[in-house]
Amino acid sequence: NGIDCNGDLDVDGHTNLDNVSIAGVSTFVGNVRIGDVASYSALSTTDDIVIGSTTGMHGITIVSGNTGNDAGTLSFGDTGSNIAGAIRYVHSSNYMLFRVAGNERVRITSGGSVLIGSSTNTGHAGADKLVVANDSGHAGMTIRSGTSHDAQISFADGTSGNAQYMGQIIYNHASDYLYFRAAGPTER
Repeated sequence: NGIDCNGDLDVDGHTNLDNVSIAGVSTFVGNVRIGDVASYSALSTTDDIVIGSTTGMHGITIVSGNTGNDAGTLSFGDTGSNIAGAIRYVHSSNYMLFRVAGNERVRITSGGSVLIGSSTNTGHAGADKLVVANDSGHAGMTIRSGTSHDAQISFADGTSGNAQYMGQIIYNHASDYLYFRAAGPTER
């Protein structure tokens, strides 16, 4: 009930394999489909590996160690860099990072903080859930809205009614003015 192969094994056409164990380096030429995906037509630029079926839940698990710098990584490479971009989960510290152009650009810490432009959470303890940093120059944040709409930051202490916007900083683009609200919808 099995095939042992030391060397090359060429299989042409369509072959169903119930259980496969592959050790070492394996090269597959063409597309790889795992699961009942024969009837699913993936976008031609993203169909090298297709996993799952059109019903139920499916996924991919990357397993790695949990000491030191052990990490699970999905890398994006090109001819100039084998890790031009990446999504990495570092198990020992339980954080996820995103690399762009070869450098870490965003980190999500184990406490749920989002760090943009920094790998260390140096924000004030009461204001450290979103940190935008540039240690060698200017840093900032832009909120863009349409020319006849508002751009705003809201401060909430609940999830309904006025509690969703107990305090606000609002810029009105239609009339070009900035205003502040406190204690709900009251302009100050």
